[in-house]
Amino acid sequence: MHARRHRREMTVLQLQTLSEWIAQGKLNPSSKITMKELLDSGAVHGVKEGGVKLLGNVSIVSACSCCALLTMLLLLIMSSV
Repeated sequence: MHARRHRREMTVLQLQTLSEWIAQGKLNPSSKITMKELLDSGAVHGVKEGGVKLLGNVSIVSACSCCALLTMLLLLIMSSV
């Protein structure tokens, strides 16, 4: 069996984009951010069957928003289970 056959396609979301959307008020990190909120805000353009994969370098994110991003990431993981 090949691993590619069972691989799920994922939509990529950069941490920098997520941080900018939160800073601009397009996403609220104090509430659960679902796939619908990501789509409605324009952070992603379509969600593939595998969900959303967050990519990026944490050092580009300001220290004050890092905690909010980690909280949001945990909520995203918990909502996809």
